[in-house]
Amino acid sequence: MVKRIIFILFVFLSLHTAYAQNTATNTAPDRLYYNAMELFDKQKYVAAKELYQQYILQYPQDLKAIESEYYVAVCALNLFNDDAEYLFKSFTEKYPNHVKSGRAGFDLGNFFYNNKKYDKAIEYYTQVDPAKLSAGEQNEYQFRSGYASFTKKDFPVALEKFNACKSQKHQYTYAANYYAGYIEFKNTDYEAALTDLNKAAESNDYKPLVAVLIANIYYRQGKYDELIPYAEGVIKDKSAGPNTNDIKLILADAYFFKQQFDKSTPLFKDYLTATGTKSLSPDMKYRIGFSSYKSGEYKQAADMLQTIASDKDSLGQSSAYILGLSYLKSNDKPSAILAFETAQRASFNAPITEEATFLYAKVAADLGRFTDATTRLKNYLEKYPKSSHGQEASELLSESYLGSKNYDEALTYIENLKYHNSRINTTYQRIAYYKAVELINKKDYTGALAVLNKSSKYSFDKTIYINSYFWKGECLSQEKRYSEAVDAYAEAIEKGSTLENVNVIKSYYGLGYAYYYQEKWNDAVPQFVKFITLLADKKGSGDVYYRDAELRLAELYFVTRRFPESIKYYDLALAERKEDEDYILFQKATINYLTNKTSVAYSMYAQLTNKYPNSTYYDEAVMQRSQLDLEASKYELAIEGYTKIINKKEDLKGIKPVALQKRAVSYFNLKEYDKALADNKRILTEYPKSAPAYNALLSIQEILGIQEKEDQFPAILASYKDANPDSKDLKEVDFRNAQSLYNAEKYKQAIPAFAAFIQQYPNHASIGEAQFYLADSYFRTKEYDNAKKLYAEIVTAKNQYYKKSIQRLAEISYVQNDLPNTIKFYDELQKNASTNKEKTAAWVGLMTAYYDSNKLDSATIYADKVLGHGSAAPDAENKALLHKGKIAYQKKDYDAAQDYFLSCLNGAKDISAAESQYMVAKIQYEKKQYKQSIETLYDFNNTFYSYETWFGKSFLLIADNFIAKNELFQARETLLSIIQKSPVEDIRKQAQAKLDQLNASDGTKKTKEGEGNE
Repeated sequence: MVKRIIFILFVFLSLHTAYAQNTATNTAPDRLYYNAMELFDKQKYVAAKELYQQYILQYPQDLKAIESEYYVAVCALNLFNDDAEYLFKSFTEKYPNHVKSGRAGFDLGNFFYNNKKYDKAIEYYTQVDPAKLSAGEQNEYQFRSGYASFTKKDFPVALEKFNACKSQKHQYTYAANYYAGYIEFKNTDYEAALTDLNKAAESNDYKPLVAVLIANIYYRQGKYDELIPYAEGVIKDKSAGPNTNDIKLILADAYFFKQQFDKSTPLFKDYLTATGTKSLSPDMKYRIGFSSYKSGEYKQAADMLQTIASDKDSLGQSSAYILGLSYLKSNDKPSAILAFETAQRASFNAPITEEATFLYAKVAADLGRFTDATTRLKNYLEKYPKSSHGQEASELLSESYLGSKNYDEALTYIENLKYHNSRINTTYQRIAYYKAVELINKKDYTGALAVLNKSSKYSFDKTIYINSYFWKGECLSQEKRYSEAVDAYAEAIEKGSTLENVNVIKSYYGLGYAYYYQEKWNDAVPQFVKFITLLADKKGSGDVYYRDAELRLAELYFVTRRFPESIKYYDLALAERKEDEDYILFQKATINYLTNKTSVAYSMYAQLTNKYPNSTYYDEAVMQRSQLDLEASKYELAIEGYTKIINKKEDLKGIKPVALQKRAVSYFNLKEYDKALADNKRILTEYPKSAPAYNALLSIQEILGIQEKEDQFPAILASYKDANPDSKDLKEVDFRNAQSLYNAEKYKQAIPAFAAFIQQYPNHASIGEAQFYLADSYFRTKEYDNAKKLYAEIVTAKNQYYKKSIQRLAEISYVQNDLPNTIKFYDELQKNASTNKEKTAAWVGLMTAYYDSNKLDSATIYADKVLGHGSAAPDAENKALLHKGKIAYQKKDYDAAQDYFLSCLNGAKDISAAESQYMVAKIQYEKKQYKQSIETLYDFNNTFYSYETWFGKSFLLIADNFIAKNELFQARETLLSIIQKSPVEDIRKQAQAKLDQLNASDGTKKTKEGEGNE
């Protein structure tokens, strides 16, 4: 480096060395001077400096002494001595007219220039008198002083220097033209810049740099027709070298502004592949995204636009809008709706806000998010009444009303429309029907009938028309308007096809019951026969309606005294309903009794009592068997049977008074008058208001007459009259009043009414019923402690409300998280259950309590009981399937769990199904099947949006899926949507926590990268 510096700085000294070599002298001064010069030429500056200094001391008056002083300064400079600049300054001040004083600034400037100390170089270059330099040195001086100023961003001075030397042919020509062109480019003097840059491009060293600047000039001038062939030529001949990618970006942008997106997009793609996105400004990202969208590269468009779609400016809004369109083109509607939500929230560009608002609502409807779509479309039509989308928005709103199940508002909306067509009337027919179904599920049959009448006015949708008449029949039956129900069922049967609509088949079943309840037995029979004929494929399948129809036919044949047919259907029912064997045995025994086959009847009653000692028909069977003994004069056996009934602690069917009466008759026939009298007196004492009481009174009168104790009868009669006064008082009125409040679900008003009744009439015949209603009113108003106390008293009394009270005690214990007592009471209910409903309730309760107690094996046992019992209600089966799935999930048997959850989903669409679908999505998430999980959750939202907590949980899991997929834009928008819209506070808190965590992990708002792409 030092050699290069010396060569450049002191080339002129070669004249002196040449002279020294070519001139012979033997004088001592000459030898000393030329020895110093020789050492200087060899760059031995320390030794040379010493000899120059000796010469100055020895020959101070010699002319060479002056030159020696200059060389001492040069040597000090090259030796980086601290006094070097001082020596130069002293020389110029001492010899201002010396030839070397004129170039001292040039030599000093070059030295500092070469060492990249441009401030110092500039300082000394300003001291140069160019006239004292050679032509070559002048060009060197102009370029180097210009470049030094360039590095310090003093562009006016730099340009002046470059212009001074750029025209001549020398080693700095191309560099001077390049830097002059660059400064002119920065000064927007594009024509001058083009001239200089084209000159610089003659050098291969500057071609790559010049190409980018020339392309940028055409770009800034908007001369795309000149830019495009230039840039394509540069790319083709590869003259831009490492700057080729920048040329491609500029060329792509030119094609973009000419809207030739098929050409801009591949170039953008090449640039992104080579360099990535870090250097891109938001504007450029938008143009790349827009171009990609226009040319069908939707994934590239989405990847680019989602990085700026959240920016709070007009570019961010436009990006979000095009991002939504890109997702739509990719059929990714869930992501599209998030993008449109972002775009419509902004207000920088009104047309985009309007369009994004409409598209959000439209996509929401497409996704089945009808509640959201309804709200958005209503707001859209109100805000943009003259929109070009007005007609389509109105159509979508009608359909969204239907899908959102906001039937009341939907009906009002359509009824107020001025214009109706077949499409609108079809929608109206469907909405009215679905509103009716909703009311039916709420047991509001009167309200359902009103809207079914609206639906059945139209027959555009044949299935809905037939179903409307079927459900009219069902509602009319519930209201006991059986003759009208017959007409409704008949219409469904007449207009429908049993091959196309299962409700036509069910109409035969309903029609059979409508006749049944009118006691038109002969009309009912053919309907049930037709029903089981149409459902012949269900025979043996455990179908609840088929099995029930068989039993109804057996009963109908029984009441019409067609006993052989009755026996046939009881036997058919028994083949499929083993759980009803005790009932069927009882009925068959009764038939045999009625057909005088008393021995067969007696045997069947005995079979029932021996095989089913806990049967609900046990007491009646014992009574019937004892009646046969009584009729056969087997009084001792009859007494034995009646005594079994009398000695039981509870009397759930209220037959003890009858048993006492019958036993009294048996004792009377055996002439055991005291025992007969005791039984009759017991009837009057314990059951004074029962049906047998009057006959017991008559029997007492007869027995006392036989015993000649007639004087005892008046007191007994007076007691009976006290218990059964002929006059009517307010007791029944008070009771009915309290009962009406209870039936109207006005439980808070019912509580004081029942309490007053019980206090005022403690011995009333309905006191047990009043106690139960009071307890149940406390239960329904969640006053559980008061309810528990009364239910416990009823359980102790063991009256007809015994089992209902046990069930309520179990339910209260569960609500109060008292799982041991929950299990205890449900187990008691199970042991005493006599109906399918009671059994199912007990099993479901035990299943739930054992599951919550983490006793999974016990929970499984009762879930299996529910599922194995053919006549369990749909909601019970769903609960059982849900718990089977949750048990398998806890055991990490995800495949089995998923099967149970899916089976639950195929049943009733209740809260158990909602939780099941959520669990399916959760399993998919845990298996890293994120796409499937998101699809499952969006389907959940279409079906179970009314369950607000599970609805919120589903969106939280959607956000988790997006995070797992690293789709953070979608995750953020989903969490923001939850925070803004969820009515459940806990769900909103969870969403906010997730959003805070997401933002913390992703850092603060990203600084925009790149301020432009020249």
